[in-house]
Amino acid sequence: MKTTLIGLITLASTLGILADTEIQRTSGTLLNPAAWSAGLPSLQNPGKIDKSGKWDVHEYLSGWKVTQTAGTIQRISSSPQAAILLNEGTEWILEKDGAIYTTARLRVGESKTAGHLTMNGGSVTASLSLDVQRNSTFRQNGGEIDAGTLRQGFAGKIFVKDGTAKFTGAELFGSNTQIEFSGGAWTFSGLFKISTTGTGTFIRFAEGAGSLTVDGLEISGSVFFDFVSGSGGSFTVKKYKQSDFEELWNKKFLRFNGANTGEFADIFSVTGDTLTLK
Repeated sequence: MKTTLIGLITLASTLGILADTEIQRTSGTLLNPAAWSAGLPSLQNPGKIDKSGKWDVHEYLSGWKVTQTAGTIQRISSSPQAAILLNEGTEWILEKDGAIYTTARLRVGESKTAGHLTMNGGSVTASLSLDVQRNSTFRQNGGEIDAGTLRQGFAGKIFVKDGTAKFTGAELFGSNTQIEFSGGAWTFSGLFKISTTGTGTFIRFAEGAGSLTVDGLEISGSVFFDFVSGSGGSFTVKKYKQSDFEELWNKKFLRFNGANTGEFADIFSVTGDTLTLK
């Protein structure tokens, strides 16, 4: 009977006639099939979390598609290696009052497979780090982030359109690692470190009014900050002066529309320790 039921669920998923599998309990382990109305979520059998409650995550969330509008998924651990890991193509959408909470790490993707996290609202708390790795994407269209270090590399992509984020620091590495601000406000209370020997790594201020504030900046390799025409974005480096931003321009760590040509003073404006376009 159990084998037959699994077969029917698989067939229904393939034919696209199975409704979302919905969380049924308000506590327990998220990876318990009995906690869901139609078994564990997958990319073919999307999940929905719309109840208030708390669910523990002790293993990887691999190959899932879930929309979370309420409740908290959590991992409480003192181990520095512990993590909530979204991998093997997982697509997690956080909205409204949904929350992800861990005293360790939240990892979007890992060394072998990608994951994808979209925040349209809700909150993310990751005490040690938020990692965006190996061809993975993180999109923030709203909500709040409170995390330790931002760790990003190996073609990880971040797009910030709205919402806020507070980090203690950043480590960006690897080729084709990108962050794009078209809105939102991200603040780093510690060092923002970018170091790579690859190419294609940049932080872009697109059209819109996104802001990036860092307490300190350490940059090396083939990387750059890029402002595009029409951007209302701002880049603040605590205790920086105009001469410090000019040095970034002279060393080609700063660009306008992807190019490092022209005179700094004709393109940029510096007010205190904040850089914007003129």
